Amino acid sequence: ATEVANLRAACDAKGVDEVLQQVLASPSLTFLSLWGLRDPPRAAVPGSVEECHTAGIRVVMITGDQRDTAIAIGKRVNIIEDGDDP
Repeated sequence: ATEVANLRAACDAKGVDEVLQQVLASPSLTFLSLWGLRDPPRAAVPGSVEECHTAGIRVVMITGDQRDTAIAIGKRVNIIEDGDDP
C-alpha cells in the first residue's frame, strides 16, 4: 500500500511516464494494463465560445480536471489561446 501511495504522489510530481518506468522496474509490482479515457467536448462548444467572444462575453471554465487536462480542453474549445497564461 505504501508503494502505491508513493506512485500516486510521483504521478503528481513527476508525470505518468516516469511513474510507469518505476512500476516496470519494481520487483513488487506487476504491470497489468494501461487505460485511457477520452471525453471530447461537444461539437457545438467551440462555435458557442466564439459567439460569446464576438459578443464581448468573457468565457470561463470551472472544472475538477487536472490542470494540464483543463488547459488542453480550454485550448480545444477556444477558451484559452496560445500565449495565454491560464
